[in-house]
Amino acid sequence: MNAVVECLKTVCLGEPQVHQNLTVYPLLHDGAGEPNYLLLDEAVQRGLARAIDRRSGSPLHRPRP
Repeated sequence: MNAVVECLKTVCLGEPQVHQNLTVYPLLHDGAGEPNYLLLDEAVQRGLARAIDRRSGSPLHRPRP
């Protein structure tokens, strides 16, 4: 728990992002390190996730921009 408390001491609120009736305040941290997450497309490409259409049972394919 102490690690969380210490980390939160270095976090600051970013500018609010507003869309209709939803407001999100990003938490910003100057700490080093890369994000520890994958986007769905990346996870599918690596074979770590799959997206299936529940109605047809076939894989979903989204065109990349």
